[in-house]
Amino acid sequence: MANGKNKQTTINNINQLNLEIDYDKLAEAIVKAQEKAKVKDNKPTEKVKLFPAIWKILKGESSKDGRFLSEPYKLIIGSIYRTIAIVGFILLILFDVAFVIEFTKLSWQGWQIGVNIIAAIIILAASVSLFLYMLIFWGAANDLKHEDNKEYVINVFSGLVSVAALVVAIIALFKGIG
Repeated sequence: MANGKNKQTTINNINQLNLEIDYDKLAEAIVKAQEKAKVKDNKPTEKVKLFPAIWKILKGESSKDGRFLSEPYKLIIGSIYRTIAIVGFILLILFDVAFVIEFTKLSWQGWQIGVNIIAAIIILAASVSLFLYMLIFWGAANDLKHEDNKEYVINVFSGLVSVAALVVAIIALFKGIG
């Protein structure tokens, strides 16, 4: 910079800018990035085995890819999601059985026929919604089991804990009011 060769110049006129793109270089860069991503994705991930992991922890070693941190969170979140799905399935069965029992006791005369049919449609929609939510939680547990990004796993765990804290706070608020 002492002799002025590398001095930056400010261009005030847009016509002087060179806005040409070398598409061949851009295509090569994209292909290289895709190949690099494929090589990274094809790297086999090994599962953490319990007793070797315990031995490593006791020796004071750490995992190379953060598995000691993310695997327990995956296990906890997966268990919670599966429990929610199982409880939802049990509630769905109980809900539908109770509906069928009450539905057979209804009066089917006059204007009550239309009300009964509308009630049946609403109950059916609620049952389908509960079933879909159950499937979503079961699928989320399956997806999380195969997740390798430890930051994502920890963020999901933090979100789950936040929702649990919110539920506890709302229950405490209503208990304090009542």
